[in-house]
This record gives sequence, C-alpha cells and structure tokens, in this order.
Amino acid sequence: MPLLWRYLLKDYFKILLLSTLVFVCILLVMRAQEIARFATLSSGGLGVFLFTLYQIPYILPFALCISTLIAAMLTMQSLTSSHEVTAFRCAGAALRSLISPILLASLFLCIVNFMIISELAPKCKLSSSSLLYETASNNPLILFRKNKFLKIKDSYVDMNFTDNDSLAENVIFAFKDSSSNKLSLILAKSLELAGKELVGSDLSLFSSLQTKADFDDLLLENQQQMTIDAGKISTLLQKSKQQIKFEHLPTKQLILKKKMGPKTKKVKKEYFFEVSKRAFFTFAPFTFTLLGLSFGIQIGRKLNRSKMAKVSLLILFIFVCYLLAKAMHKSPPLALTIFILPHPIIFAICGLRLKKIEKGIEV
Repeated sequence: MPLLWRYLLKDYFKILLLSTLVFVCILLVMRAQEIARFATLSSGGLGVFLFTLYQIPYILPFALCISTLIAAMLTMQSLTSSHEVTAFRCAGAALRSLISPILLASLFLCIVNFMIISELAPKCKLSSSSLLYETASNNPLILFRKNKFLKIKDSYVDMNFTDNDSLAENVIFAFKDSSSNKLSLILAKSLELAGKELVGSDLSLFSSLQTKADFDDLLLENQQQMTIDAGKISTLLQKSKQQIKFEHLPTKQLILKKKMGPKTKKVKKEYFFEVSKRAFFTFAPFTFTLLGLSFGIQIGRKLNRSKMAKVSLLILFIFVCYLLAKAMHKSPPLALTIFILPHPIIFAICGLRLKKIEKGIEV
C-alpha cells in the first residue's frame, strides 16, 4: 500500500471508530426506555445484557453512516488546516489521488453495512423478540402491564394494577376465539398469580357457540373463582409471534420466503420494500463519505461558515427522504424511488464541488 494511502486511511479510520462508538452509545441511550421496560420483566442481569447487546445492530447502520461523514470531513479539514493539501498539490498530486483511498475504504464499509443490515440485524431482532417473549411469559400480569410493549395478537387487555405485580383488579380481557372465529370476553374482579396458575375471582365469561343455525348462540357463565394455567397465556403469546416478517430474515431466507411463500400482492410489497430499505443503507456510507470529502476541503484562507449549513441541509434531506420512504411502505415503487433519490443528487452536488476545487475555484 502506498505511503500516502496509509497516512490518509490511518486518520480516517481512527476518527471513524471513535465516532461510531460515540454514536452507538448515544443511540443506545435513546433506546433506554425499551431496555428499562425489559429490565422490569427480566429477573436476571444476563438477559438484560443480551437484550441491550441485541439493540446495537439496529442502530449500527445509522451510526456508521454519520461516522463516515464526520471522519471524511475531519480528515480533509485536518489536511487543509496543516497545509498538507497545498503541499500535495504543489508536489503534483491530483485531488483524486487524495480522495480515492478514502472512497475505496467507504466501498468496503458499504459491504460491512450490507452485512449488518441484511444478516446481523435481522438475527438480532428475532433473538431479542424471542428473549422478550420468553422472559415476559413467566408472569402474564407483568405482560399485561406492558401491553403496549408486548402485544398479544387479536386481543385487548385492560386492568387496574396494584403495588403487587402478582395482583390485578377489574380485569377486562377480550380475545379472538380461533375455534369459532369470534370474540370472547372475560371480566374478573381480581386476578392473582399463585405459583404457575392465575386465580380469578368473580368472573364472567362471554363466548359464542358453534351452531348450524343462521344465528349466534351466546354463552354467559359466571363463576365465583376460577383457576387458569399461566402457560395458556404463553400459548397465546407464542401464537402472536409466529408471523415472522421480512425484516426478521437474512437475505438468503428473505429471497427463499419470497419464492416459496404465497404470491400475494401484500407479500410482494413487503419484500420489495425491505429490499429497497437494505439497498439504501448499503450505499449510504459511500454517499456520506463523498459528502464529507467534498465539503471538508477548503482552498481559501477565509473560513467558509456557510458550508456547514449546506452539509446540515443535505443530511436533513437524506433523512427526510428515508422517513418519507418508510411512510410509503404500501407503495414500494414510490418508496424505492425516494430511497434512491438522495444518492444521485448528492453525487452530482459533490462532483461539481470537487471539480471547482480542482480548478482552484473557491466554493
């Protein structure tokens, strides 16, 4: 490897690693609410540690993209402030020879980001969900308390909780009965966890009977006390998590599910949208690196403060396009267009800026 390449890449990767570590820590703090909710469900520190560890691949693609921008910009600013860019140009080195090693490194980071977003993140997302469900099923009452965090499919739960996590009052539990394909309702004055059983008092059960007539038969049953196996709640929970989405699958399994699964429009839309989202993150490190390189170089003596505002606007434009594309998940072709849109625009802006700098025009 040429000496110039080693010198540039050393500074670039040093800043990149530090920035990535900082952004991962910041984004983990932003997810602290979910981690704290899981900590209330988990009884061991190992589970909390694993759940926190599984969050890192979610946020690593975002952290890596911003870190490539910061690393490229600070590397070029350091070369500019120490007049090394001027020295390289006086020695006959073209501008492309200064930025090409960093751009090649960003292509390597594109491969790394693709492996994270397509292989590591789906596996960690599925593992964290499994860990969450397994931990929560130990105490269904805590599960109901966190119903916004852990949702049981086709159900509605409402109850008043006491200071004791094993006791709830004024329980309302509505769920879809798979045998009759109709709703059933359970009302209870209190529900208490005793060992591996849920003990309810003053219960009312509303359900439907399967009949051959054209009308529904409603069954109303009142009981002073009833015992329910807590594992039944876990069974409902397992049924609710059986639907594995495309975002939970690595790339090979994603393609296999598309080929072997049902050929419905909904499946095609979900598959196309997930592929578009992964393509966005795959090319993002190169785009952010090019943006940092073009705005990090300065050939004039005066400090151009407006370029930071331009960089901020371009970053905002990229993330607005990302959020807008996610909102268009029901229209995958439009989502793909919005996902791709920022990349050619950034390429064009940075290319024009670098051409002007190479000609000695201050921008």
